[in-house]
Amino acid sequence: MALMMAMNNMIGAGIWGLAVRMPYIYPGSNPVLAFIIGLIPAFFFALSYAWMASSMPRAGGDYVFISRLVNPVIGYIVTFGNFLGRWFSVGFLLVTDVGLWGLALLLLGRGMGDKGLVGFGSYLSTADPVVLIFGAILLLLSVWFFLSIGGKVFAAYTTIIWFVPLVGAIIAILLCLGNPFNPASYNAAWDAIWGTGSYNEIVNLAKNMPANYTTPNFNATILAVSGAALFAYSGFHNPAQWSGEIKNPKRNLLIGIIGGTLISAVIYISLAASSFYAGGNFILQYDYVYYTPALRAQLQIMPKIEPTLPMFAVLFTRGNVLLAFLIASAGAFSLYHVNPSALMMETRRVFAIAFDRFFPERFANVSERFHTPTWAIAFMMVGAIFGIILSSPILGPARTLAGGINATFMYLLGYTFTGLALVLLPRRKPAIYESIKTGSLPIPVICGAIAFVLGAIFFVISGSTLPLYPDLTVSAIILILGLCLFVYYSHRNKKMGVDIKTLMSEIPPE
Repeated sequence: MALMMAMNNMIGAGIWGLAVRMPYIYPGSNPVLAFIIGLIPAFFFALSYAWMASSMPRAGGDYVFISRLVNPVIGYIVTFGNFLGRWFSVGFLLVTDVGLWGLALLLLGRGMGDKGLVGFGSYLSTADPVVLIFGAILLLLSVWFFLSIGGKVFAAYTTIIWFVPLVGAIIAILLCLGNPFNPASYNAAWDAIWGTGSYNEIVNLAKNMPANYTTPNFNATILAVSGAALFAYSGFHNPAQWSGEIKNPKRNLLIGIIGGTLISAVIYISLAASSFYAGGNFILQYDYVYYTPALRAQLQIMPKIEPTLPMFAVLFTRGNVLLAFLIASAGAFSLYHVNPSALMMETRRVFAIAFDRFFPERFANVSERFHTPTWAIAFMMVGAIFGIILSSPILGPARTLAGGINATFMYLLGYTFTGLALVLLPRRKPAIYESIKTGSLPIPVICGAIAFVLGAIFFVISGSTLPLYPDLTVSAIILILGLCLFVYYSHRNKKMGVDIKTLMSEIPPE
């Protein structure tokens, strides 16, 4: 369960969407190299979370690590920023996922010769904002249902939504590796799926693409690591947030967090490498046409579908309807399955700060029937609906505010300070450190220090790529709001006779 939840939280838009868009977003970047480089900090972050969670298995994970070992204010602000950042990422994922389900149905309809299904799939793929919001909220409600029930039903649900996209990803990799890029054969395969003449239409519209898009640029790749690859790897720490609910945490957290990171990395690198091996420069040409409004408006044959990895991988199914549907639905499932895992993680953070009396105490209530924090779940669901609206095109130019709640920027704060918490563990809680001590060499402390340094470096790089407004401004406002809430609840608790220093020095019961 820990392994599946970690992988579900990772394998999503970062690979199925951003991988094929990366060369356009960061001109000259190499997606494969970005995922390889991104694995280095992600691995040390994962080690830090695995050791911290296995030695201190508590609901809330890094909130507990950071608030008890580094500083209560930092722990609170980082946690607050993370679950508000999650509102945006859930919204972005579900809004994007509506289009991916549309793509899957479109391909199924074409293979079956069902015009109604083709029409419905096309409508979802290029839907108006209201339909996107409605569809995303329906997907969110299904997550809410299973998350609230918990138990064996949730475990079975998690297994299904983990297995299907994993199989689809493996099939996509094998098909792409078996079809190295050849303009003539790719032209025929593309036209067979998307309409006769659609390949040449895109190539002709992209003929004036600036040279910097195809010129290798290592600096652009490093920016892609910070803005895309580390976003894709985010999620490895999922089991740490609900580690108090895991049996044999010392064993299962290492398998779930570290194993999940390494398996996901193999899938990321393989999918990115195989996709560009099979699609060549055409993937970038499609990106350029789609994301240039004047060129996208000129598309007459090709449906105006946002570039995602499945739309390129299905070319090689050679008319096998079920295989094409499996690959397309793998992408749709991957964007969907992030959300049950991510929201379970965030609800435990909400529960933890409410348990400390630094949030409305109602959010620490646990259902006697389902044994889940139903109020914390409801809180995150309402926030996710806000994220869906903010992420949809319905707000027009105001949609850019969504970028202000920058998820990766917030996640890196948690990774950085968790590394520092591991460094401080032997000094602040020596008895707990003994449970993960590896011998004469303080290997956990060394790994924590590396995680702290790499987290700080990529946090700065991430911040340097964000515009002052709205991204950095909105992110700063959120962190300041978190600080204000901490001050308010500190004052409130002191009036109630709660000793804040003692509270924040003790490990909460589980």
